[in-house]
Formats: sequence, C-alpha cells, structure tokens
Amino acid sequence: MNRPDALYWRNTNQLSSLEFVPGRLMYHRIPKWVGGLLFAQCASGTLLWLALQTVLGQYWLTLAVGDRWAAYVGGEEHPELSFAGTQLLVMLVLMLTAIPLLRRALRHHSGGLKDLFQAIRSMSTGVVPKPLAAGRPGEIGFLALAFNDMIARLLANRKELIEANQSLEKRVEARTHELREAAEKLEKMARIDALTGLANRRALMDEGESKFFASARDGADVVCLLIDLDNFKGVNDTLGHAKGDDLIRAAADTIRRCCRPHDLVARLGGDEFVAILALDDVAPAATISQRLQDDFKLHSGQLLAGATLKKMPSMSIGIVSRKTSNAQNLDQLMAHADTALYQAKNQGKGRAQIFSQTTPHVQPHAA
Repeated sequence: MNRPDALYWRNTNQLSSLEFVPGRLMYHRIPKWVGGLLFAQCASGTLLWLALQTVLGQYWLTLAVGDRWAAYVGGEEHPELSFAGTQLLVMLVLMLTAIPLLRRALRHHSGGLKDLFQAIRSMSTGVVPKPLAAGRPGEIGFLALAFNDMIARLLANRKELIEANQSLEKRVEARTHELREAAEKLEKMARIDALTGLANRRALMDEGESKFFASARDGADVVCLLIDLDNFKGVNDTLGHAKGDDLIRAAADTIRRCCRPHDLVARLGGDEFVAILALDDVAPAATISQRLQDDFKLHSGQLLAGATLKKMPSMSIGIVSRKTSNAQNLDQLMAHADTALYQAKNQGKGRAQIFSQTTPHVQPHAA
C-alpha cells in the first residue's frame, strides 16, 4: 500500500507495509509552506489594494488618514507605490502570524528528534529505553512509532533469547552432569574388579603406593597380606568355572568383612588377593589372617556343601611389614609378601607365614 499521510498515522499493525516517501519530508514541505505564504501575500495584497480602490474603500481610508494621505495610499497619485505598500503591509501581517506557527512546528519536530536521539543513545549503552510519546505529526511521529515497534520486537526477541539461553544452560548443565557421572562411573569401573567389586591391580598400585609412602613419611608402619586360595583349580575342574567364580566372590566377601573400611583390599587376578593394612606391627596381622582363614573355611564349606572334591579350598597368606622388611616401595613389599606366601604353601597350605629378613628368597609361588 502507499504510505498515508504521517500527520495522522497512529497504527503500527501495518508498519512493515508503510512506505516512506521522501517528497513528504520536512525539508520538502518547508519550501511549499514558503511558496504558499508568498502566494497568500500576493493574493491578499492584491485584493486589499483593489478594495482600497473602491468608493467604500476610499471613504474609510479618508476617515482613517485624511484626504491627502488617502489619495496617496489609495493610489490616485502613485498607484505603483500604493500597490507595493499594500503588499508590504500584508507581508508583515502574514509574517507576524506565520513565523510563530512555523517556529512552534519546528520546535515540535526538533523535540521529537531529541527524544529519538536520547532513546538511540540509551540503546547503544545497553539500557532499554522507554517507549517514545506517540501523537507527533509528520515523520517524527512515524519514526517514533517505528522505534517503539522495533523496541517491542527487540524486547520480545530478547525475552525469547533469555528463555532459550536459560533452557540451553539447564540442558548443558544436565548433560555435563550426566557426562561427569558417566566419566566417574567409567573411572570407577576402570579401578574396580568386575567379579568381586574389590579394587583391581591398577587401583592397588596407585593407592597402595600412596599408603606406603605416607607411612614412611609419618614414621608409621604398613602391613601387606598376600592371599592365595589353595586347591582352587580342583574346584574349577570338578564343579566348573561358574562355581569357581562363586568361590572367588566368597573369598572377596570374607576379606571385605575381616578388614576395616579404610584398608585397601584388591584382587590381583585369578584367585590371588592383596590387603594393605595400616598396623603398628605384624602381630595384629597374624590375628586378622587367622580370622580370614576361619571365615573363608566356614563360608566356602557352605558354598560347596555336597560337592565331591579331593581337597577343600583354603587360604594361604604371606604377611610382611614395611619396617621389618626394610622395603623401599610397594613392589618390594609385595615381593617379600610373595616370598612368605610361597613358604606358607610349601609348608602345607592353609597357613599364614610372616616374612623376616632370614627368610631365603624364593621364586614366586604356584597355586
């Protein structure tokens, strides 16, 4: 549609289809106003001069200024001067009337431009401006309506953007939480033995090394129990691997029950386990080892009740402490425990053997 006259434009519903015609701009209208004033001046001056030439005009002019001046102004003596004077008089009257009106219109437009400029400057600093006052005539009113419409759309889009951003942040936070939990779960799975739920070899080496050097730094002692199941191969060969797995889980439960929550208990692999205990010496470890053997004997007997086996499974345990063995790291401590375990198996299995410096070095044990 063509742009209607902005002097009376008040609706923004069809603002997108409104055309801005340069011919109706203020700087195009002012020359028309001046031209209109000149035409009005010439027409009014001519009509006034012609009116003064009539009998009635001469009569009232004579009453106002006298005979001599009436003849002069009326144009009897100098008609060209009379016409020019009449035009000048009308021009002065029109100027006195039109100039205040023109100044008022310009002030009204300049005030609108100032408000628009302030609103735009507020937007540039990030402040949401208040809607501009509607009702101004001409292009200023049109620009105010357009600006208000733009601000309304921006605020609506801003609200949608904020809501979308908040929703996205919540989704990202939830997803990050899920990924963190998944990563923690994977990390835990990477450090947990799947069959028994105990720590695996990787966790043993990391945490066991920390416990070893912490005890060395604090002047405390740490004891290592290396545990191996006797006659485990006979259970696998006779009753199957499923029953063998049940026996390994029973052994893990036994070790878990007999050790404290802060002790490090791990499965090295197969039927071999390790317990790292913070104890003052090896004497309490011997008591713990006996409790382990008794508990395992009870529960393995219940698990294998009715089974025909040549030999019932038992536990052989090698015991070593950091101070008595002078071990320099966890590997050396476990190597000494392996030596004690070999001696326990060599002496008949189902035993606990404490390592000492007089114990000869032997090759790693076999189940």
